[in-house]
Amino acid sequence: MMNFIIENLISIISLLISIFTFIYTYILSMINIKISDLYCQFLGKTKCDNNSYEETFICNLENRSKYPITITKIKINGIKSFKHKLFICGGGGKVHEQEFEDKIYSFEYPFKLEPYEAKNGVILLIDKKPIIIKTICLLKIYTTRGIYYKFIYIKHR
Repeated sequence: MMNFIIENLISIISLLISIFTFIYTYILSMINIKISDLYCQFLGKTKCDNNSYEETFICNLENRSKYPITITKIKINGIKSFKHKLFICGGGGKVHEQEFEDKIYSFEYPFKLEPYEAKNGVILLIDKKPIIIKTICLLKIYTTRGIYYKFIYIKHR
């Protein structure tokens, strides 16, 4: 009788450890992206097409999970961001009243963030109709591990 109780106790402890390990691993593999405050500025009509409008957002994306993640596209209020790398300003230039010594480019999709890596860049929205950006917007980040939703506060400069 005593052996039966000890064997069951060991089985129950093993089961609890397995459940804890599963939950811990699941939490570590979840999408965990930190986004800095986005600074937005309306640039007006683009030079290449008189029928389109553009808006830029300077942001910092940080992967805070244990595993790498690939970002395939970003949408703000349902407007898809420009997918190709585009030069925004050169060394020593000013964007949104801030001076930048490095060259600033828009994000080129898809791009990979290694574990605990951060990337600084610009989200560039281009649309046929005027883009109306409110103070609080819905940001959708499409990744290889699912879609990350976040309400963001946009500081207009």
